[in-house]
Amino acid sequence: MFQKTDSSFGDFEKIIIAHSHWDCAMTLIPGFGANLQNLKLDVNGKGHSVIDGVKTDRELKNDPAFKSALLSPWPNRIKDGLYKFRDENYQLAINEKPRNHAIHGLVYNRPFRIEQLDLEAESAKVSLNYTYSGDNPGYPFPFTQKISFQLGKDYLKISIKVINQHKGLIPIGFGWHPYFNFQVPVDELTLQLPDVQEVLVDDRMIPTGEMIDFTDCSTPLLIGNRFLDGCFKLQDPPPKVSTRIGCPAKGIDLEIWQETGADKYDYVQVFTPKTRDSIAVEPMTCAINAFNNRQGLNLLKPGEEMEAEFGLKVSSF
Repeated sequence: MFQKTDSSFGDFEKIIIAHSHWDCAMTLIPGFGANLQNLKLDVNGKGHSVIDGVKTDRELKNDPAFKSALLSPWPNRIKDGLYKFRDENYQLAINEKPRNHAIHGLVYNRPFRIEQLDLEAESAKVSLNYTYSGDNPGYPFPFTQKISFQLGKDYLKISIKVINQHKGLIPIGFGWHPYFNFQVPVDELTLQLPDVQEVLVDDRMIPTGEMIDFTDCSTPLLIGNRFLDGCFKLQDPPPKVSTRIGCPAKGIDLEIWQETGADKYDYVQVFTPKTRDSIAVEPMTCAINAFNNRQGLNLLKPGEEMEAEFGLKVSSF
């Protein structure tokens, strides 16, 4: 049976969902963007921690890596924080100062509240929400953000939904920013991508408008000393595709699957930080700078909603 416990995390509260017999658990911090701090999944009776989360509330509030951040109403970057929508110009705050961009949206640090908690024998589900009032002049479009986490013995399924609370159309995109860690250097891991094209970018990490076929990871590729920081567009995908990270040292494989199609996750960003201890695989509904290039951008009518799912599953090999 899954059980819930509460604990303090500096200035925040955290909830821990764990099973009484299986070695699986997740830790969420509702008050800071519904952040997933820890995740352990059970394979053959042994728990494997797979999320590289923050260690302190101070790190959480000042995390330049955006670990486990919910990215909405846009993922990735908006060039110079500037965009035009319906003949109006908008300026977002610059929070990636070295490149002078607005990055990763507005809800990653907002207070979510739990609206539903289901604890059962074989799964647990936590649903949270936050209503953005439109208080930021760079994005004066109110919406409700919902996220749910469903935990099983060896999997986690995440559903993200946005509901337009504005009186007119709003531009919207979202994603998630997890870092995966297997307690070994990232150089020892393998990476396999679905059929993708790479979105080419300039020296400020903004798309040039060109894309090229990317086949380096069509089969499991040892990461080695490669540095990865690329945005990829899925090519003619089936309704669900997967990225896979293998850890030969532990004999486990992590599948990161995502729904695809209209208003779903047709993009994925892959990034290896300088620390070389983790790898980010980020499902996204739109491309970098989507408020300007419109690649994957969705426009929601008043009262309309957009929802998509992705998830993680660990297995042995």
